[in-house]
Amino acid sequence: MVDDDVLVRRSIVLQLTRAGHTVVVAIDGRDALTASPFDELDLVITDIFMPVMEGLELVGRLRAEAPHLPVIVMTGGPTRSHAMTTAELGDQYLGFASKLGATRTIRKPFTPTALLALVQECLADRPEMA
Repeated sequence: MVDDDVLVRRSIVLQLTRAGHTVVVAIDGRDALTASPFDELDLVITDIFMPVMEGLELVGRLRAEAPHLPVIVMTGGPTRSHAMTTAELGDQYLGFASKLGATRTIRKPFTPTALLALVQECLADRPEMA
C-alpha cells in the first residue's frame, strides 16, 4: 500500500486488514521499491501523486521488474486548479496508469466495498507462480 497521505494509508490498511490481508506500507514510490521483495507481494496499491517518486513511475518500474504483480492505481487528481476539473484530470492520469500497465484503477474517494472488490479481482486474476 503506497500513499504519502497518512489518513489514506491508515484507512486502506484498516480496510485490508479487516478483510484478512497482510499489508506492507510505503510512503512513496522509492520507499515501495525497498519495502518488500516483489516476489513476496501479491498486489500493490499505489497513489499517483506523491513526493520523491510518483505512482506512474512506480508502475513503470514494477512492470519492468515484476511484470505479473497486479497493481491498483488510485488518485483523486492533482490539487492544482487547471482548465479541466480535478475529477477529469484524475481520470486522465488513471488512463495513463492503465497504459503503463496498471491492472486496475480507482478514483478517490471510493468505498471500502469498491476497493475490496478490485483487490479480490486482482488476486483472482493473478497467474500462479512456480
